[in-house]
Amino acid sequence: PALLREAAQRVTPRTAWARLMRAMREATGHHRLDPGVARRLAEIASQAPVDFVRGRVSVPAVRASDVGRRYRRERPRDPEAVDTYREEGERRREDGELGAAIRALSSAVENAPGSAEIARMVGYTLQSWGARAEAAEVFFGVLERRPYEPQSYRDLAGVLWTERPSLTALLYEAVLAGEWHGRFRGVETVVREEYALFARAWRNRAPRSPLAAYLGEREQALGLQVPEGDLRVTMTWNTDGTDIDLWVTDPEGEECYYGHRELSSGGRLLDDVTRGFGPERFQVMEALAGEYRVVAKYYGNNGNRLVARTFVTLTVSTHVGSPQQQVRRYVVALSGRGDEAEVARVRLR
Repeated sequence: PALLREAAQRVTPRTAWARLMRAMREATGHHRLDPGVARRLAEIASQAPVDFVRGRVSVPAVRASDVGRRYRRERPRDPEAVDTYREEGERRREDGELGAAIRALSSAVENAPGSAEIARMVGYTLQSWGARAEAAEVFFGVLERRPYEPQSYRDLAGVLWTERPSLTALLYEAVLAGEWHGRFRGVETVVREEYALFARAWRNRAPRSPLAAYLGEREQALGLQVPEGDLRVTMTWNTDGTDIDLWVTDPEGEECYYGHRELSSGGRLLDDVTRGFGPERFQVMEALAGEYRVVAKYYGNNGNRLVARTFVTLTVSTHVGSPQQQVRRYVVALSGRGDEAEVARVRLR
């Protein structure tokens, strides 16, 4: 699709870093990043490839006969129907056609280029599909339009983590240095944990690298601590002014949610975020043996909705901070007050 073709032409190894630096400079009134930190990371980044993520998926042409019936029927009627594009993308992906799936999904952004809500939904879905290069481009577009929202930096950092670590560090530093609106409370705590996890992972991967040395210094300076534990769940969503609640039920049937934030078995919900985009976070250090059930519930919104449904992304991590750590991402759609979706069942021993 045109969006991804233009992105591939625009974001090259020589332009991606410069484009990010330009966006960061223009947003200094929001993130207040120390210029010394930016210079140090720029020096480290200059020694490595500075494009976002390699390995873009080949996006093929699609014939009308290859398209699902509902997609052919509903797309002309409402070109901004997000569900139509997402469902067609999922259908193609399940058929093993990731490139064709990306073509369908990205149409949602092309038909609503000014909507950060739709762009975030597309980015979260691409990330859950493993299409990190395409997700990075989408999230970067959101950052350029929404530099006053810390979630913009966090989203992009999440897809650059493994391949562009210096950029990831820069984005996490920007969140921690920022002075954000009160509706974004809670994001700093979660980003501190994610930055600590990232720093440990990179120092284990390349212990003698300049970035590892830098991250060791920042761990000390910022007091970062790895959130070790058997289970960690984080949840964010794509629509502002929306209250989505995270519910986790332990193997004994006890529920952890905004009205009961600590389990007798040890699990704890960090905060109940009623505005902004989240994140909400549940964590248990020593989990019970058995199955944990993870549910997202739609509680309410401020009425100023730009899209019909809210798309929720959940990251479920087990054995956090250990070599056995596993991470799975899920994206679900919620329609309105009272709607809920079971996201995952996690069995631990």
